[in-house]
Amino acid sequence: MSITATADLGHYLSRFNALQNIAPKYRSQFAATLTKKQIESGTTIVRKSKADNELHFLLEGTIEIRRSFNQRQTLNQQSDQCRNSLESLLQDSGNIKASTDCQVLVADARQLEKIMDWTQEVSAFYLNTTALSLEPEVRISDDYSEDWDSAFIKSPLAANLPSAVIHQLFAQLQDIEVSAGDVVVKDQSNADYFYIIKQGSALVQTPLQGPLKGKTIELEAGDFFGDEALVADTIRNASVVMTSTGVLGRLSRESFSSLIKQHLVKHLTPDVHFSSDQLQILDVRLPVEYRGNHKEGSNNIPISALRHRLSDLKRSLLYVVTPANDSRSVLATYLLRQAGFQAYQWSENKLD
Repeated sequence: MSITATADLGHYLSRFNALQNIAPKYRSQFAATLTKKQIESGTTIVRKSKADNELHFLLEGTIEIRRSFNQRQTLNQQSDQCRNSLESLLQDSGNIKASTDCQVLVADARQLEKIMDWTQEVSAFYLNTTALSLEPEVRISDDYSEDWDSAFIKSPLAANLPSAVIHQLFAQLQDIEVSAGDVVVKDQSNADYFYIIKQGSALVQTPLQGPLKGKTIELEAGDFFGDEALVADTIRNASVVMTSTGVLGRLSRESFSSLIKQHLVKHLTPDVHFSSDQLQILDVRLPVEYRGNHKEGSNNIPISALRHRLSDLKRSLLYVVTPANDSRSVLATYLLRQAGFQAYQWSENKLD
């Protein structure tokens, strides 16, 4: 089985029943998670007894559905049944094999469920604000010219949050009006709020002596800032200045911790199952600290270099971040989760 790298698989969405109802504003985000696989004749594509988080859709070729020894069915990409996922074609047991060389589209079932949740529930958020008991001052104004909420929902941060939590987050945002030139966050100040830009634009200004060496980052509606200092409980490491008038939604430190941090920074617990070859211990201290004492088999990537080294990490692995109870490992776990990796903080009870 081989994976074909394809720039855009979004044109396949309208072909399959489970995918064609994705709201247009989420299609590009979901399409970016799809892969196309080449499968050789005789290879098992789906086994009902095997629980995983993938959905397979037949693009080309012929398959055989084996529900039992005597109950078999042959289908190809033109069959009406193949407008559904191959997983849905099986009942309680059986498997599906490739009768010829096949191409299949592979989707992340959890991501699809979340996207469909957003498609339905975000609409309900606007259509039924009374049922959600939102106070008038936190409702989203129809005057906003940019679809900030949709942009935020597409972010890696939102991808780690249940849809119900996103609704709570939106409801708890406090709106503040800002003007061009306003310094919303000042470098070296104490962390107090998490911000989402609802309207307008801003500029992140990093210090020359910092890891980003004075780099500036433009922010627009739907972008967020102020989260990393809240996660690690440290002072701000950059300034954020408004470049236009606008509206920001801000969330207090306490609400950020209960709504966001707890979902992205987790300790490894006994209910997380993995094999030894799936585990990679990641130590995010300075090299001099690592050389002095570290967990056997661990790799050292200092927190200051982590963003630049994400491409070196394997998404098939489960990362456990050390040292325990250290603000650097807390932030590293948060950043890894946002980047789509399975990441947990070190838990002595689980691994020692």
